Formats: sequence, structure tokens, C-alpha cells
Amino acid sequence: MAVRVHAVDDGYVVVGGWEGCAATNAFLAHLAGRAFSAATVRAYAFDVLNLARFLIDRDLGLAAVTPVTVFEWIDWQGVRRDPRPGAAPRNGRQRTTAASTINRRVAAVRALFDAGAGRTISTAVIQSTVLSLRNLLDDITAWGWEQAPARRLVFAADVPKLDQPLPRALAPDVDAMVMNSVALLEDPFARIGLTVLRGAGLRVGELLDLELGSVVDYGPAGTWLKVPLGKLATERMVPLSAATVAALDEWTSGRGVCRPLPHPRTGALTDFLFVAHGRRLSQTRLRNGLLAAVERSGLRGAAGAPLIVTPHQLRHTWATELANAGMSLQALMALLGHVTPQMTIRYATLASPTLRAAYDQAMGKVRRRFTLTPVGKPIVPDAVSWLGSEMLKTRVAHGYCSRHEAAGACPYANICETCDNFVTGPEFRDALEAQRTDIQALETDARDRGWPDEAARHHRVADALTDHLHRLDR
Repeated sequence: MAVRVHAVDDGYVVVGGWEGCAATNAFLAHLAGRAFSAATVRAYAFDVLNLARFLIDRDLGLAAVTPVTVFEWIDWQGVRRDPRPGAAPRNGRQRTTAASTINRRVAAVRALFDAGAGRTISTAVIQSTVLSLRNLLDDITAWGWEQAPARRLVFAADVPKLDQPLPRALAPDVDAMVMNSVALLEDPFARIGLTVLRGAGLRVGELLDLELGSVVDYGPAGTWLKVPLGKLATERMVPLSAATVAALDEWTSGRGVCRPLPHPRTGALTDFLFVAHGRRLSQTRLRNGLLAAVERSGLRGAAGAPLIVTPHQLRHTWATELANAGMSLQALMALLGHVTPQMTIRYATLASPTLRAAYDQAMGKVRRRFTLTPVGKPIVPDAVSWLGSEMLKTRVAHGYCSRHEAAGACPYANICETCDNFVTGPEFRDALEAQRTDIQALETDARDRGWPDEAARHHRVADALTDHLHRLDR
């Protein structure tokens, strides 16, 4: 018996010889009980019906559905096929399914499985719902509707806060094992596509939308990839490594001549890079290839199950690698195609050598190089210890300066001794001679350490002190 949607007194049900009818009808009854409109319940019923027909064609039960099955179902909907018996083709052409319809069907099936598993509503859904309600109330108040509440009902504290997880980059050893296995994949599209994803930090949709001519050679500036408008409607240029260029060249050389296809966003005929047999390639082969690579590498997650790695994690790994190498967030933002700094700033919170270097530099500016003086000991170190310490040293008449090298040279060092208005007297002769002796030693020390600017500064101060002593002898 064919599976179909049947109208009943209290809504809609799916009837026919499919083992998932009972679970689907319980789901539809659940929607009706939540006061969903009859039209919405009917739309959900037909969306699940589409999945039922796919599963029947594959001789699969509802319990056998896996993520790979869902990807195959999505691809199945995009294939042009003859109309069912009794249904006339539109405009004499074979039927296909719009992307918006496929998205709606996937959402409906996800809701079906969530309801069957007893899952709770996610925080993101709750936040979206609360924000929609708040916007509605704000709008009807601004429009002056009589039904508008007399006071504000939804406040900022009522909007749930979403978690801000760090980018899920692969650890360096895991990344190396996965990409080594990717290089051994038999499927050329999966092997080359995953290599480009990892080597250029692309989103999957951006990879599939690449066109012929996207690779541009700028001579001394290297080879770059023109990334098309994607998720955030931004177009950007990304530099390519030699391995990534080689992968793209391999695909281009074996691609052959293919007819242009309509662009899903603009409808314009486009020469897409990743096509085969007159059709655009889908992300299913990329996901399957990545699953096979992880399985080959022997990586395991919790409870010994194969480690779950997604194509988008390759983008996170690429960006994390650049952040750890010291790339500025402004440059990283441009390469990733982010439109706000908040999207890129997550990479600044990673435990990386970049942060460690910044931490060490900051601590070096505030950390004193001298240990705390024990009780009863003088606070000023002896001259031998001070002269040999690792710092930018300045000898002043009444003490020592212990400015750290990371802080740079002090612009006020020995400013008085080298000032034209400096006046001294015979009673300070011993102090000036001792100061000159130390400064001459500092000049030698600075030259030995390879600090020519410091050596020149000490030389100028020593010359100034010599002039002051000569004036005392007149």
C-alpha cells in the first residue's frame, strides 16, 4: 500500500505500509497538542512523507537513519526525476526540489527525531523565540496598537545567554594523522576537496562554489585563491601554499570540459570548478571521505568510538594554526572573511604560543629582577652584582636604575648630568668620579652585549661628567 497523508477530524496522519507511520502520527498529534495550526501540521506531514518514500526506496527503517542517510536523502531530493504515476510534469519538464523546500523538510525530520528522543529545546531556540517575542511587543507598541501592553514585559535579563565555545580545532598530532589519511583517499574529490579546505580555511559551501579562474598567480606575491560570496556575503582573497596549489592543479587537469550551470544564488550560468558528469558535486562525498580518513587513522573518541571530525573543523584548525604563529587578528579576520571582530576574537582566547609570548613580555615589564631583600640586608645591590645584571642599567649619583630591557631605553636617563644647566661643586667631586667610573664600565658592558645605542649613551654621559670634573679644576 502506498504511503500518503490522510486528513482526519483532528488533523492529519500518515497512512500506508511504512513502519514509521505510528511514530510519525504520534509526532503530528504532539504538534497539534501544542496548538500548531492545521496548515503547519499538514506541511510537517508531507515533509516526513518525503523521507518515508526515500527510506522505502532504500528498504530502510526509521530506526536505521544515520547522518549519512540524511545526506543521501538531501542529494536524492535534488535529483531530477520523472513524476509519479498520475502526476503531470510542470511545463513539460522533469521535476526537481527547491533548496528552500529541502531545508524545510530537513527541519521537519529533525523535529521528528528530537520529539522521539525526548530532547529538550535548545538554548539557541529559546533565545530566538524570546527575541522574536520582544521584537513583536516593541513593534506593536511603536505602531500604537490597542493590544500593546502598557509596560515592557521582556527585559534583557530574560534573554538566555548562549555559550561561547572556543573554535574546535584539531590538535596538531590529530591534524597530522587525519591529513595523512586524507592523502590516501581513493575518491579524488574527497582527497582534493579536504586538502583545499584545510589549506585555505574555506567553508564547505565556499569550496563547492569555487569557479574556474578562482586561482590567481600574482608573481612575486605568490598564488592566491579568490573565495566567492558565501555565508556572510563577503568576497576575499586567500594566499595558497604549494601543496594546496598542487591539489587544485590536479583537479583542474582532470576536470575536462563541462557546461556552465545556473548559480543557486543568482541563477547566472557559472563555470563551477567542482563538477562531474554535468552535475555539481555535494558535500556528502567530503563528509564520507573524512569519516573514512578518521577510520583509517585509527583515532578514537569516548568509549572507543571513532573520533568525530567535521569538515568545518579543518577551517578552525587552519585559523588556529595561523593565530598560534603570531598572525594579527586583523589579518586573520580578513582571511576568514569575518565581518565583525567578535567573530575572530575567539581565536585570541586559545592557549597558544602567541598568548604565552605576550604574557611573558608583559610580566617582564613589571617583574623585578632583584629578589626581595632579606631583613637586615641593604636594599641597593653591590656594584659587582648590579653591573653584571641583565638589564638596561643607568648609574645616577644617588643610586641605581633597574629598568628592564623589554621596556626599552629610558628617555630621561642621566638627563641632569647631560643638561647645559647642570652645576656642580668641589664637594661632589668624589661622587662624580665614582659615577664616571661605573658609567665607563657600563659602556664596556653594553658593547659586549651587542647594545650599541646603550654604549653610545653611556659614552656621552661619561664625556659630560669628564667636562664637569675639568671645570672643577679650573
